[in-house]
Formats: sequence, structure tokens, C-alpha cells
Amino acid sequence: MNLNCKVLIVSVIVVLFGSCSDTTNSQDSQSSVSSESVNEGLTLVKNNCYVCHNPNTKSHDDIIAPPLIAVKKRYLMAYPSQDEFVREMTHWITEPKEDLALMRGAVERFKVMPKLAISKEDAQKIAQYIFENEVEAPAWFAEHEKQQHGGDAGQGRGKGMGNGHGHAGQGGGRSNAWMSDIALVDGKKWESDDITMEHIENLKQIIADNKVRDDEAAFKGLAKKMTKELDLLFSDCTMEGPDHDALHKYLVSLINKKDMLAEVDSQEKGRKIVARIQEQLNDYERFFQ
Repeated sequence: MNLNCKVLIVSVIVVLFGSCSDTTNSQDSQSSVSSESVNEGLTLVKNNCYVCHNPNTKSHDDIIAPPLIAVKKRYLMAYPSQDEFVREMTHWITEPKEDLALMRGAVERFKVMPKLAISKEDAQKIAQYIFENEVEAPAWFAEHEKQQHGGDAGQGRGKGMGNGHGHAGQGGGRSNAWMSDIALVDGKKWESDDITMEHIENLKQIIADNKVRDDEAAFKGLAKKMTKELDLLFSDCTMEGPDHDALHKYLVSLINKKDMLAEVDSQEKGRKIVARIQEQLNDYERFFQ
């Protein structure tokens, strides 16, 4: 082998090993940055969120705000994409206002959260961390969720909702806000598939057959029946495009009312919420055909 060939071989080996080293160093650097980001996000969550959303509470009766795991599930239902989730949660953290609340039941029980004295950048890091990582849940949460909502599906996120858009969540719990969100264009109704219409009729019948005893347990039982029917609706839904987006906005508002009913603490509130649910169900055919 002549000298030129030997030099060429040595050069190739040096380049290959140098490339591997650069790749390894790059991966290590990225891993380090990612780890630092996670640690920073967790620190921000603990310092700013755990004061009220403490995962170490002994029971549901001891909480002063909903657990972060419940907050995450609700936001994922309304804002399934990372960009929407981070944007909307950041907006809520920096500007918490009752008319923009996504978790209406929590606002009814705990009032609007205080505005945190943090920058928008830190609020985004908190939202990013919550979206990307598992959130610590209180020891009692799984059993409570099972009793109240029938498991994860009870949070309202099923196959039929997976591609929904986030704008539905803002103010969805207000009595008639959803109407402006899905306002008709030139009077043309949105197209609804037959199976969705059937589930809406079933929900109407659940309300019509309601034998509420005007106590908290009865109202919560009604909310459970609605949850089961809504889960079936989500699973069976085949709607797509703008029609599906309109349905998503309609249902987010209905789910908020249903969850408020599940957390009701007085007969008067329970009756009012049932009346609002019935009114919204009756209005379905005003917007969908």
C-alpha cells in the first residue's frame, strides 16, 4: 500500500471518530438543556402552584383549589395541541378572570384564582412543564375521579373530540356564550351526523326523566348519567372540519355545566344548572341539522 493510500485511510478514520464525538457531545448537550428545562419548570410549579394546588392534601374536602392533574385533564380536553394548551394556560395564569374560566365548577366552589406575581415567560414555562410531564396527583384523586366521573373518560375527552380546537374553552361555562362562538353564517346550520343527534336526544331524555330529590346526591347522580352518554357521543362521533369544531365548542359548554352540577352545593344552584343544561340541549337544533 503506497503512502498516499495510508494517509487517506487515516484521514477517513479521524473524520469518522470526530463525527461520532461531535454527535455524542451534541446529544449530551441537548439532554442537559432538556433536563435543566424540566427542573426549572418543576421548580416554578412547586413555588407558584403548590401553595393552592397542593398534591399532598389528605382528601377532596381539604383542597382549596382543584389538583393540577384535574386542571391538566380539563385543558387537554379543550386544548389538545401543545401550542394551544400552553397559550391558553399562560393567558389564564397571567390574567385570571371569571368570564374566561374554563373550569367553571372550580370557580363556583373556590372563586377565581389570584393573579400570580410572575412574568409571562415563567407562566409559559409552567404551562409547558404541565403539558409535557406527568403531574403529581393526590393519593385520593384516582378514587374520587372514579366516583365522580367514571375514570379518565369522564373528563370529556374521547375519540370524537381529539381533533377539536381550543377556542371553545374560553367562557364556555357561561350560560349562552357558546351561541356567539358558533354563530350561523347566513343562517346556514352546521351539519350534524345522525349518531350525534341521537346522543343529544338521549341527553334530553335523561334530563326529562330526571327524578331529582333536590339534594346534592341526586344532582351528582344526574351528572354521572350525562357523563356516560357524553362518553358514548365522543366515541361515536364521525364529524369533521368546521362542523366538528362547532360541535366541540357546543359540547365544551355543556360539559362545563355538567361538571358544575357534579360539584353543586345547594338546591338552588342545582335547579338553576339543570335548567341551563335543558335550555342548551333544546337549542341544539337551532344550530345543527
